[in-house]
Amino acid sequence: MKAVITGFGGVGQSDSAARVRTRSLCQWSALMTIMLIVSVTPIGTSRLYAVDMKAETLERVKHAAVMVFNAASRTAKGDTPLGTGSGYFINSTGLLITNNHVVDPGHKKDPATKWELINKNNLLVQTAVTDSGTDEETTWDCELLYSNESADQALLQVFDEDGNKLETPNYLRFLPDASLHERLQIVALGFPGGDSRRSSNDKHPEINVAEGHVLEIPRTPAGRVRMIFTDAELRAGNSGGPVVNVDGLLVGTLTLGVPNEERRNFNALVPGTLTREFIRAAFSLGKIPDQTDVTPFVDLLADKTGRTEVPEFRRSDEYDILYYEDGDRIYGNVATDVISWDSALGKLSVPLAAVAYVMTNSEGSSLFLEGGNRIRSGQIDSSFQFELKGGQTVERDFADINVVGFKTSRGKIAQLEGKIIILDSDVCHLTLQDVQGNIKFKSRAGIIEIEFEDIARFETQPNLKHVVYLRDGRRLTGEFDESKISGKIAATQTPIEFKLGGIEWGTIEVIEVNPHQVAGLGLSGLLALADKEIRDVARILESDDPTAAETRLAPMLETSRYRKLPDTEKERIDLLEAQMLLSKGEYKRASKVFRKCVRANDGNVGAYAQACSDLLKRYKTFDFQGQPLRKRTTFIEAGKAMAAERIQQARDLLKDASILTVKNRGQFMKHIGAVKKLEPAMIGSALFAGVEADDELILLWRSAFDVAQLELRRIDGLLDEQKNQSRRGRRNRRNRQFSSQRDVDELNKQKEDTLKTAELYGQKLEEYGFRIEDPDLRAKRERDD
Repeated sequence: MKAVITGFGGVGQSDSAARVRTRSLCQWSALMTIMLIVSVTPIGTSRLYAVDMKAETLERVKHAAVMVFNAASRTAKGDTPLGTGSGYFINSTGLLITNNHVVDPGHKKDPATKWELINKNNLLVQTAVTDSGTDEETTWDCELLYSNESADQALLQVFDEDGNKLETPNYLRFLPDASLHERLQIVALGFPGGDSRRSSNDKHPEINVAEGHVLEIPRTPAGRVRMIFTDAELRAGNSGGPVVNVDGLLVGTLTLGVPNEERRNFNALVPGTLTREFIRAAFSLGKIPDQTDVTPFVDLLADKTGRTEVPEFRRSDEYDILYYEDGDRIYGNVATDVISWDSALGKLSVPLAAVAYVMTNSEGSSLFLEGGNRIRSGQIDSSFQFELKGGQTVERDFADINVVGFKTSRGKIAQLEGKIIILDSDVCHLTLQDVQGNIKFKSRAGIIEIEFEDIARFETQPNLKHVVYLRDGRRLTGEFDESKISGKIAATQTPIEFKLGGIEWGTIEVIEVNPHQVAGLGLSGLLALADKEIRDVARILESDDPTAAETRLAPMLETSRYRKLPDTEKERIDLLEAQMLLSKGEYKRASKVFRKCVRANDGNVGAYAQACSDLLKRYKTFDFQGQPLRKRTTFIEAGKAMAAERIQQARDLLKDASILTVKNRGQFMKHIGAVKKLEPAMIGSALFAGVEADDELILLWRSAFDVAQLELRRIDGLLDEQKNQSRRGRRNRRNRQFSSQRDVDELNKQKEDTLKTAELYGQKLEEYGFRIEDPDLRAKRERDD
């Protein structure tokens, strides 16, 4: 999308007038006009006429949202205001998310300007206001822990008056990825107009609440959500504020307004899934301090082997470790084989091999399992036998110990495959398989049997009645009986039996993990918004059944019907036909249809077709390691091998570019030519390699943009030299750089062409959406690999 991008709130915002600033092509930022649109019109809380949100949910979300102030000073007073924005808490110990552009005055400015701002504002001070505009309004000090410019995310720690982490019982949890869809009802919260809206009693403004829907969810070929567009009515000062669904689960962080001729409101969000990755990166780099409530992030703390590891409480290969609040650590072995656990799910028995941690605090205890699973209960009074390192056995109570870190399990962590069901609720986060049993639900229509996976979400009303929302759109009010659901915790294959009656709220996400699925946006993902007929054929093809797919596809390909379809539907059906022909081993016909699909209006359809076409072109004998490419598993393995080679080519090119100084036009043209040649191959590779190829593609574009800046500086230097020579009235005879006006004209033409190149790659970077681009994180991943 080529559009003017509007930043809401953020650094340097004037609360009294609109400011328009045009950024130079030579700046670090993307090359678009940035407008800070400011309103001083008083705004109250909008009426939620379109969104079915419970009043108590809205109150909880409002308490979780805060106003964020950014100021500069050469003292600790913060006496030079720079701007205001919004933010929200993500755990119970004061971790706060906002936009990077709210807290960083150098956001997306060129390096020289950034350095100047650092010197000018050598001490930045952030504060957060909770319960703004109410009698409970309070201002707290903050510390910036971690930020990422390309993701436009910043993580702050908020402190109480004693300098301790602020207790924040109202915080936001994340919407499951599978629950994100177009037309999703959303509620956006923030503080438009900033501090200019102080009331007569000198309070800050009350929070503004606006309702709307998710309009679009563009994805890259790798399947990454680039950004989320919504129609909620938002203004300057909303930047960094949360956008939630009707259950108060985070959908995204408001960041940009994008003028659109067809829609009055068209605003961009940083996707919640990217914020989760941002938090994971902060943990990985050690940016989050000790004694932080990690309960909401336990599923992010599973390493690449699937084992749960809390950075602050390291586990040992040899011993179980008891961590006490005063800092004492005791090494030994838990002699009890099974932990009996009372929770809202019922009485559970969990073998130690599946347990990573037991954590206890004033609110109760949490059982952290391998694979990022969690079960919470109230305060427990059970004890266990503990064999000390010296050999003595003692009895200990879980309630007396801050953390029990169980030794690293040597059992295999299962690779997820098949149907996975994720139960995420106020008391647990469980990734389940082989779920059995129906739930008997007592409704006003009588007792209704419901399959567990047919439930999308459920909640408890103040009258203790449950409301169940089914995937088919039905809504039921009543009570869960004592029916138990059985299954296995997927990572450890640990049997579990539980019931839903004691859970206050929960969401159930069903995921099909197909070993024959590509890493990126596969057929099912690509055609998720197509008609049901097309989606069904895609699923059949991914299950490797070409005969059944051909039977279902044949009526769609009939000339009389096909001719009447809109172009987008024709493109989707053509792609299915090409995939079907490939599955049948009709490689030449498949290649011909794939080549036709490369020109599709939908860029992701084109990328998918390009990847398949490239692979068939590469393996001219249509086999890989002795197996025919018609087999889906073989095709995918061949694609991964091709993608790995291309990713390495990109890394080699980037390594060369990192030391490039651009001493002549030829070097510049050579690098840009190499990027242009590799770009379509990398877009196609994202189908097989997923976000790994995405990351390299983004870095390729960044390198092209940076090299264009170097070339612009070189050309400007030559033009300046010519001006100086003209001013002195003589030529440098030893180095005749400018023998004629033709040379000057040629340089000006080169400059114009280079500006277009810089604009092209700056636009690509902007349109690819938000992403985590952190050299420290990249270096750590390379070391870990």
